Amino acid sequence: MLNRSAADTYGDNAIAFVQLKRDDGVCTVKGRITPEHKIRNTAYRVQAIIDETTEEDQICECLDCPASEGGCKHGVAFLLWLHRRTEEPSVTSTQCYWKKSNLAKAVQMNKGMIELCDRKPPVLAEKNASFLQAVLDTCSKSEGTLFSLFKPSKFEVTSLHQIMQTFLASDTIQKDAEAFMSFAKCRITDSACKEAEKSTQSQSDSPEWYELRYGRITTSIVYEASRCNTLDGAPSEKILGAVPALQTKAVLRGKALEAEVLKEVSKQQKLSIQKAGLYLRKDYPIFGASPDGITDKFILEVKYPSKEKTVDRYIQQGKINIKFLCQMQMLFARKRKGLFCVASPAFETNRNVTAIEVEYDEKLISDILRKSEEFWKNAIFPVLSGN
Repeated sequence: MLNRSAADTYGDNAIAFVQLKRDDGVCTVKGRITPEHKIRNTAYRVQAIIDETTEEDQICECLDCPASEGGCKHGVAFLLWLHRRTEEPSVTSTQCYWKKSNLAKAVQMNKGMIELCDRKPPVLAEKNASFLQAVLDTCSKSEGTLFSLFKPSKFEVTSLHQIMQTFLASDTIQKDAEAFMSFAKCRITDSACKEAEKSTQSQSDSPEWYELRYGRITTSIVYEASRCNTLDGAPSEKILGAVPALQTKAVLRGKALEAEVLKEVSKQQKLSIQKAGLYLRKDYPIFGASPDGITDKFILEVKYPSKEKTVDRYIQQGKINIKFLCQMQMLFARKRKGLFCVASPAFETNRNVTAIEVEYDEKLISDILRKSEEFWKNAIFPVLSGN
């Protein structure tokens, strides 16, 4: 039983609705796991309690399975799922884990589509209307990507969500992806793009950064999107996702080292490096790029691998992996050169950073953007437009 639970396919397809709480060095992670052979049954509750000081797992258990006292496979699957998430490389894209499991989705699809067109919309009772208003009032006071969509936005001409709402309410007869693209290009202005970049220079510490990235293909996902044939797969989830529930050790290390690494690069390369926000362009309305830094000549992209074997993911035999060639950052920041920097896994002690100069390749990035745009039209536009 444990061998089956250890398989990546079971855990990755069965885990759902993951949430966590941190309290005085103790991290409690809870979730649901769909029973393997009775996928129509109610999902079991699972939880793990981790001492973040010692990085040791104190408890990992299933709360509902009759076999849990003897160590059931659901607790094992949850523990291994958490371990796989911590092994993933540090990225700037976002991922949402508060969702149904793939097994549960399969059951829902098998039930067939329910025809709703002939149903009359429900009439809200007065108390329900009051409850809805209370929810909206709470959202308007909260931070975060989802809650920001309930608030009046100062990015009416750059936020993809705001542009979509204006587009759907307009008199435009055609409501397809091509019509939206043309509408957005007319809506976005160069001055608004400059204001957006200035407002998002704190990047992941800025709520505006998340608002403007929502629905857009960014540098961390563009290559994957250009090669993806699955409309509801990982790229779509990243483009439409929320802030990830789990902040891995690798992610936290990267954030902690960012300023020090850029300072070291500045010293080694004799550069004056400035902060960079989210760069937008009216001629590419569904894309956005956030370099890690910028100079009068270069954009900078920095990676912080925590293990030597991870370095090979970025650079092999002195050549940069095509996924990380900084082409989109150069295009959006209007630079012809980039510096791709990889900090040593032992940077804290040796201060080593490998910096490779990259030339802008218009043919390469044009091909990637063209394929990514087709993916966005087929996978993301129907979701944003409600179709």
